[in-house]
Amino acid sequence: MQKAPGTKKPMSRLTKAEYETLEDKITRNPPDVDRERRREYIRNMDEIVAEFNKSAFRHYLSKEDILHAFRSPLYNGPIEGVNYKDKYLRLGVDRAGNLIEIVYHEIDERTYLIFHAMKCQNKYNRLLN
Repeated sequence: MQKAPGTKKPMSRLTKAEYETLEDKITRNPPDVDRERRREYIRNMDEIVAEFNKSAFRHYLSKEDILHAFRSPLYNGPIEGVNYKDKYLRLGVDRAGNLIEIVYHEIDERTYLIFHAMKCQNKYNRLLN
């Protein structure tokens, strides 16, 4: 079972209040954004354009869940490695509160090509701490 970030509870066992607190943390305190820029960050996340490769739906996630996770990042950064040039990893939560991993290319500053999305693997949990 996936653990809720910052807690020892599985995501499926969160109470409504705990989920709302987690949701607040995600939307109101995005990573690496200071207080003055927070409002603009949230507005700009709604203006992104996401294009989907057919392979993004291989793990049976809906487009809406992928977009929700993409727009509420808990982690965002490049993937290191020989075959991973210009590929980025983003971890976020879907509409049900499940942790999702998304791999994408940045086409320009507002357009992204999402080609992989699935429930987060345990190996990425270390990125959330």
